[in-house]
Amino acid sequence: MHPVDTGQIWEDKWRHWVHSPKTEYVQGFISFGRGQPMLHGETPEVSAVDLCDPTTVLTVALRLMHHNHSGPDAHEPPLVEGLVQTVQKLLELTTWSHKH
Repeated sequence: MHPVDTGQIWEDKWRHWVHSPKTEYVQGFISFGRGQPMLHGETPEVSAVDLCDPTTVLTVALRLMHHNHSGPDAHEPPLVEGLVQTVQKLLELTTWSHKH
């Protein structure tokens, strides 16, 4: 099984990048629930994120929000600060629920 190269976005028969253009594989997932919905990771160590793994999805979301508002003079707008706090609480709950 070889991935189909569509530039920076690729997918194969089982992984479906939810932020890619609709292809027959993505449509198959939407219509029949076949395959695995994925996001691209933000680091080489985490190149793919399974949407069924809430801990990793929330961690990636936090990193992206912090990355989008980083720099020497940067600060997170109040809406982003609130969203970060909410996602952090969700992450704590998700981590706690996996331990118990």
